[in-house]
Amino acid sequence: WQRDSVELGEQIASEILKLPSAAPIQDAETYRPFTRAGQYVPTVLPEYLTLPSRKPWILARANQLRPPQPPSLGSKAWVSAYQEVKVWGAKKSAKRSQEDSDIAVFWSARVPGKYFGVLYSVADLPERTPIENARFIAIASQAMDDSLMAVAEAKYHYNFWRPITAIRNGDKDGNRLTAREGGWLPFIKTPLHPEYPCSHCSHAGIVAQLIDVEMDGMSLPELKTVSPALPGVERSWRTTRSFCDEVNRARILGGVHYRFSTLAGEELGRAIGRLASWKYMPIKK
Repeated sequence: WQRDSVELGEQIASEILKLPSAAPIQDAETYRPFTRAGQYVPTVLPEYLTLPSRKPWILARANQLRPPQPPSLGSKAWVSAYQEVKVWGAKKSAKRSQEDSDIAVFWSARVPGKYFGVLYSVADLPERTPIENARFIAIASQAMDDSLMAVAEAKYHYNFWRPITAIRNGDKDGNRLTAREGGWLPFIKTPLHPEYPCSHCSHAGIVAQLIDVEMDGMSLPELKTVSPALPGVERSWRTTRSFCDEVNRARILGGVHYRFSTLAGEELGRAIGRLASWKYMPIKK
């Protein structure tokens, strides 16, 4: 029966690869760097620009659930987020503890496998069936793939600056409460795409939402996973709320995201998760 199951899985995978959503991106990357004639700008081009052109699995289009615009640069929300990441996310922050630093590094890995570990915490429960798990993991996979498209669409729509850019130009935002620090560096490497919203937080939101739906009315197992960015370390959580909170906080501690971006990313992920569960997850009786 194991050989038959493998053959069935291969047949299903073959059919999935024929779907439009599985097609490779064909659009040429045409990002135009902003500059003035004769003036130097960094020459490393950003990533994910063509992702929104793909056909989503669950969403009707990449911008279907686009988050609201980030706070204005004159707002209290901007000042609070700016100051928070400037202090906690700096490369040589005096505030960040060793555990904080470990959390930031743990979640710096960009591979999706670290989120599947959290899903497997549910899938490994002894009472679950292979069919239940296949459906659960497949829905989560499609939802997370859709979130990459949705996040990329929003990132390039708003084109919001990363902390390293904002903090080194704190005197250019028109807000006297955002003091410039010319040599500021983030704790982890800044990804090569715009800041808003947070992609990691969107994935966490999807995982949390689908687990909440799947485990509705049942005792939640210990959620745990590992990360290639911090080998030999396993992190765990008792609730999906604490899991999302850690991912959100990690991106601030790493110096690559503002708090409002992490919250917007999580909510985008939860919204995609709600839509996925409504469309594909069976109603529990």
